[in-house]
Amino acid sequence: MGYLILILMLLFSYLAGSIPTAYIITKIVKGTDIRKYGSGNPGATNVFRSVSRTAGVLTLLVDFLKGLLTVHAVISITGRHPAPATSLTTLWTHLPLIAGAVSILGHTFSVWLNFNGGKGVATGAGVIVSLAPVVGLIGIAVFSSVFALTRYVSLGSIIAAACVAAVCLYNTLSGRDPSLINIVLVLFGALVILRHKDNIKRLLNGTESRI
Repeated sequence: MGYLILILMLLFSYLAGSIPTAYIITKIVKGTDIRKYGSGNPGATNVFRSVSRTAGVLTLLVDFLKGLLTVHAVISITGRHPAPATSLTTLWTHLPLIAGAVSILGHTFSVWLNFNGGKGVATGAGVIVSLAPVVGLIGIAVFSSVFALTRYVSLGSIIAAACVAAVCLYNTLSGRDPSLINIVLVLFGALVILRHKDNIKRLLNGTESRI
């Protein structure tokens, strides 16, 4: 029974993360597929540019809440129920973190979009704010500063992801906080940067769009 509960929570986390917010909002507002417009990415920035500012902000908010609420839902469940088996105790303790990571993967590799979703920034931010608020606020502050100076969402996302990864890597290697969450957030930072590879090319050749 314990393993069934675990599987169901991870499945819930993936499906919650994989909800294609940008696709759904664009379908409702414009009656078409967001992947046919702009950069083709089913994310908040493309909705902001291709549909409307309101739709873009709404997409950003919902994607952020996907990560935030998924983690809090799992924290609530694990807090009310002890680990169902001795063999699951360690896994149960880390389940909110694992669920958060799975929700990010769900957003990035959405089953509803042939496993090709968004870039994971907003959903990842929601997860990080839930699990490591200080690191999350650092990431948001870096993103906001870079975006305010350059008007490049992609550059803000890349630098924020790199800063989050750097802070967590330092915490791990220095022994200050060698916890699993820091390792996972380093991997998250790497995933975000990898998902922005096309943006990096456009930034380097001067063709990336600003907002």
